[in-house]
Amino acid sequence: MMRRWLLASLYAWAVSGTLTYVVQGVAQEPKDTKRYNIRYDSDLYSQATPKDALQSVLKAVERKQVDYLAAQLIDPIYVDQWIHNGHGTFEHLVQNIQRKFADNPSAVRLLRQFLEQGNFAIDEREAVVTLKEQPKIRVYLKKLDDRWYMENRQDAGNAPAPKAAEEPKNDKN
Repeated sequence: MMRRWLLASLYAWAVSGTLTYVVQGVAQEPKDTKRYNIRYDSDLYSQATPKDALQSVLKAVERKQVDYLAAQLIDPIYVDQWIHNGHGTFEHLVQNIQRKFADNPSAVRLLRQFLEQGNFAIDEREAVVTLKEQPKIRVYLKKLDDRWYMENRQDAGNAPAPKAAEEPKNDKN
C-alpha cells in the first residue's frame, strides 16, 4: 500500500513538474527571433507599428547596422528568396544595401521625410506611406506575425494605397 502511494505520488509529482516546466517554458521563452545570427532587439528596434518599423529602419541605417536591417527589418521573405535564388550570400546582400545607401545619400533623408511628414495608410497586414509633395513615391511595409517589416517594393505609385482610417467627424450643431 505504501509503495503504491509512493509510486502514485512520484508519478503525480513528475507529471505536474513536467507540465509546469512545459507551461512555464512556453510562457517565458519567446520564439526564436534570430536570423542570420542576428537576434531581434525589440527594445532598440521596435516593429510594433508601421511607424515604429520605419523609425527602426532609419535608426539601423544611421548606426551603420545594415546587417541588422537586412536580418530583422526588411521583409524576411524577400531576404530569404534573394539568397535562395542565387543572388549571393547574406553578406553580399548587406554589402549591396550598404553600397546603395552610400551611392544615394539622399535616400536616408527621403526615408526621414517619410517618417516625419508621411501619411501612413494602414490596413491589417499592409501599410503604405506617401508624401503629399511626391505622391508617386511610396514606402511599403507589411505585417508578419506581430512585427512590421519594410518591403523592397518600388512600383512608383501604380498600386492603390490601402484606405487610411477615417478620422472621427465632430458634428457641432
